[in-house]
Amino acid sequence: MVRVFFFLAGFLLAPSYGLPDTLPPGSSPLMTTGQSLCYDTSGTIIPCKGTGQDGEFQKGTTWPHPRFTEHGNGTVTDNVTALMWTKDAQQIQGTQKWSDA
Repeated sequence: MVRVFFFLAGFLLAPSYGLPDTLPPGSSPLMTTGQSLCYDTSGTIIPCKGTGQDGEFQKGTTWPHPRFTEHGNGTVTDNVTALMWTKDAQQIQGTQKWSDA
Protein backbone atom coordinates (compact mmCIF):
# COMPACT_ATOMS: atom_id res chain seq x y z
CA MET A 1 0.00 0.00 0.00
CA VAL A 2 2.80 2.44 0.88
CA ARG A 3 4.61 1.65 -2.35
CA VAL A 4 1.45 2.34 -4.36
CA PHE A 5 0.96 5.65 -2.56
CA PHE A 6 4.50 6.83 -3.23
CA PHE A 7 4.36 5.60 -6.82
CA LEU A 8 1.14 7.54 -7.37
CA ALA A 9 2.46 10.58 -5.52
CA GLY A 10 5.54 10.59 -7.74
CA PHE A 11 3.47 10.06 -10.86
CA LEU A 12 1.00 12.81 -10.03
CA LEU A 13 3.64 15.31 -8.96
CA ALA A 14 6.12 14.65 -11.78
CA PRO A 15 4.60 17.17 -14.25
CA SER A 16 5.23 19.99 -11.80
CA TYR A 17 9.00 19.38 -11.80
CA GLY A 18 9.45 21.33 -15.01
CA LEU A 19 8.04 24.45 -13.38
CA PRO A 20 10.18 27.20 -11.90
CA ASP A 21 11.32 26.82 -8.30
CA THR A 22 9.54 30.05 -7.28
CA LEU A 23 5.87 29.95 -6.37
CA PRO A 24 3.23 32.54 -7.13
CA PRO A 25 1.99 34.56 -4.12
CA GLY A 26 -0.58 32.68 -2.05
CA SER A 27 0.40 29.22 -3.29
CA SER A 28 1.66 26.43 -1.06
CA PRO A 29 4.83 24.41 -1.68
CA LEU A 30 4.70 20.65 -1.99
CA MET A 31 6.48 18.89 0.85
CA THR A 32 9.17 16.37 0.05
CA THR A 33 8.01 12.77 0.45
CA GLY A 34 11.43 11.40 1.33
CA GLN A 35 10.92 8.73 -1.33
CA SER A 36 14.29 7.64 -2.72
CA LEU A 37 13.39 4.35 -4.42
CA CYS A 38 11.34 3.62 -7.53
CA TYR A 39 9.06 0.67 -8.23
CA ASP A 40 7.53 -1.08 -11.22
CA THR A 41 3.84 -1.96 -11.40
CA SER A 42 4.40 -5.22 -9.49
CA GLY A 43 6.12 -3.41 -6.60
CA THR A 44 9.67 -4.47 -7.47
CA ILE A 45 12.41 -1.89 -6.86
CA ILE A 46 13.83 -0.60 -10.15
CA PRO A 47 16.44 2.01 -11.15
CA CYS A 48 14.86 5.45 -10.91
CA LYS A 49 16.45 7.05 -13.99
CA GLY A 50 13.77 7.94 -16.53
CA THR A 51 10.81 6.73 -14.46
CA GLY A 52 9.43 10.17 -13.59
CA GLN A 53 8.72 8.87 -10.10
CA ASP A 54 9.37 10.92 -6.98
CA GLY A 55 12.38 8.77 -6.14
CA GLU A 56 14.06 10.01 -9.31
CA PHE A 57 13.55 13.72 -8.68
CA GLN A 58 13.31 13.93 -4.88
CA LYS A 59 11.87 17.44 -5.18
CA GLY A 60 9.87 19.37 -2.63
CA THR A 61 10.24 21.62 0.35
CA THR A 62 11.75 20.18 3.50
CA TRP A 63 9.41 19.67 6.44
CA PRO A 64 9.43 22.44 9.06
CA HIS A 65 10.90 21.76 12.47
CA PRO A 66 8.96 21.59 14.60
CA ARG A 67 6.13 20.22 12.48
CA PHE A 68 3.53 21.21 15.10
CA THR A 69 3.31 24.19 17.45
CA GLU A 70 1.52 23.71 20.76
CA HIS A 71 -0.06 26.96 21.94
CA GLY A 72 -0.60 26.00 25.58
CA ASN A 73 -4.35 26.63 25.35
CA GLY A 74 -5.46 23.20 24.17
CA THR A 75 -4.73 23.86 20.49
CA VAL A 76 -1.96 22.79 18.13
CA THR A 77 -1.05 24.30 14.75
CA ASP A 78 0.25 22.15 11.89
CA ASN A 79 3.14 24.23 10.50
CA VAL A 80 2.76 22.68 7.03
CA THR A 81 -0.93 23.33 6.47
CA ALA A 82 -1.41 26.18 9.00
CA LEU A 83 -4.49 24.33 10.27
CA MET A 84 -5.20 24.56 13.99
CA TRP A 85 -6.54 21.55 15.89
CA THR A 86 -7.63 20.80 19.43
CA LYS A 87 -5.20 18.55 21.31
CA ASP A 88 -8.06 16.59 22.81
CA ALA A 89 -10.62 15.42 20.27
CA GLN A 90 -12.98 14.46 23.11
CA GLN A 91 -14.08 17.99 24.02
CA ILE A 92 -17.53 16.84 25.15
CA GLN A 93 -17.27 14.66 28.24
CA GLY A 94 -19.11 11.36 28.32
CA THR A 95 -20.63 9.51 25.41
CA GLN A 96 -23.38 10.28 22.94
CA LYS A 97 -25.38 8.40 20.37
CA TRP A 98 -24.24 9.03 16.81
CA SER A 99 -27.58 10.65 16.01
CA ASP A 100 -27.26 13.05 18.98
CA ALA A 101 -23.73 14.11 18.11
